[in-house]
This record gives sequence, C-alpha cells and structure tokens, in this order.
Amino acid sequence: MRRYLIPSFGIAGIADITQVAAVCGQSSFSMYVKPETPITARASKVTGLTYDGISMFCQGKPVVCYSLHHVLKSFREWLTSFKDPVLFAHNCRKFDSLVLCNAMNKVLDVKLHECFSGFCDTLDFLRVILPNQEKFSLEYLVSHILKISYSAHDALEDSKVLQRLTEFPEHVVDVHYLNHTFDVSSTCDILSLQIQVKQCYETLRPLLLHNTISENMAKKIAQSGLSFLHLQLAFTRNPQDGIRNLFTEFANGHVRITNRKTIISSVSSFFKER
Repeated sequence: MRRYLIPSFGIAGIADITQVAAVCGQSSFSMYVKPETPITARASKVTGLTYDGISMFCQGKPVVCYSLHHVLKSFREWLTSFKDPVLFAHNCRKFDSLVLCNAMNKVLDVKLHECFSGFCDTLDFLRVILPNQEKFSLEYLVSHILKISYSAHDALEDSKVLQRLTEFPEHVVDVHYLNHTFDVSSTCDILSLQIQVKQCYETLRPLLLHNTISENMAKKIAQSGLSFLHLQLAFTRNPQDGIRNLFTEFANGHVRITNRKTIISSVSSFFKER
C-alpha cells in the first residue's frame, strides 16, 4: 500500500497554510509558507511559528519561507515522483483537506489536484484499528502506542510519526483505509459551502448588532443559505408573514430556521423599523 502524508497547519478555520510537509518512506518534503495575514497569538502558541512581516521564526529560530505559489509548485514536483498518491493526515476531513484546497484555489495554475488521487483521514480509520483508546489525538496515540515523544504540531514531525503509526505491525491498514478516503472534488464542494455560509453570516451582522438574533441563530440562518438580502426581500414582499413563511418552511423534513414566534416577531420588527 502507498502512504503519503500531508499534515499542514494554518491560522484558523479556512486558514492560510504556514507549512507544508509530507513523508513517504525515507523521502520527505517540508517548506514554510510566507503568511498572507498575521499569525495569531493562538496559532503561534500551537505551531511555534511567528512572522514579523519580513521574516518567519519557528520556536524563535529563523526559517526560510516562500510564497504559496512556490511552495505548492515545489510540492507538486515532489508528488509527481509517486503514482496516484493519497494524502494522509489526522483530522484531515475537517481541517487539512479544506486548508489545502483553499490554498489550491489561490494558485490554480499550479494544478496540484492533478498530482494526487485524494485524502485519507487517519483520525477516522485509527478509531477502527485502534479501538478502546481513551483519546485519539495524534499526540496521545503516539505517546501510548509508539511510546515516544516528539515535536507536536511541526508538520514534518507530525508526518513522520503519523507514518509510523499507520505502519505499526499489528495494524492491518490496507483493509480499513479505503473506507476513510475521499476525493478532492468533494472537499472543494464542502469548502465552497463553508465560504458561502461565512459570507451569509457576515451579512447578518446588522441583526446581531441590534441584538435581534443570537449568534447561534445567525449561524443557523447562514447555514440554511439565507443572507440579509433574502430576509429583507421576504419582508418587503410580504410585511405581514414574509419572515414567518421563510423561517418555518420545511426543508428535508424539518423547519428551515425556527417556528418560535418571538424570534420571527423580532426579525420582522427589525425590518419594519428600518
């Protein structure tokens, strides 16, 4: 079986990549990416990376960083030495795959997606082949299964220990890993949806600032695909029942937003007072 790993770290959410690293047997790849936005204090605490606008530092030591285009182009060249690689990473479905696809969308001419066949989330399949663990974080599994310590959250070191973990002699990885792989296309679809939800949420800030709705309700509205403009349009077309009809319509067998009269009345009053 072929195992190709790419734990990569960003700042938060749909983040900017600050390091790309991968391991396949004795071959490895690691490059730092020049940040497009400031690295937050929280991210620095996790990864040990800081950036002063000119130079990047890892645990206080200077490291060479390159543009995202250069790093992904170099990564593509490294990947082409393997046939149809699958990129393994821990919690890949919710983080690494989305971060990488977001980066790929910024440098479409690199065509990185042509160099690998998909992703595999090791968090999912290690739960299957390593049952009854108290935790499934990479640090915990490395400590309790491999019985070693390492520099956690350094992408290259994470790649190395993840490769060892998936190759642990007692584990039958080949039987399980295919059940936890997914392609680039599906990841890009999820990313597009997340970006759409984020954009919808941002438009709802007037309602949040006015304390008309809570943050959780704003998230629910955004996740349903509705923006401020949709709400405004519904009210304009039908001031009496527009918001109620929109919020209480059924989608996939459930109320789209809510049938709570207080929330519906509050949102309707907001637009009535504008």
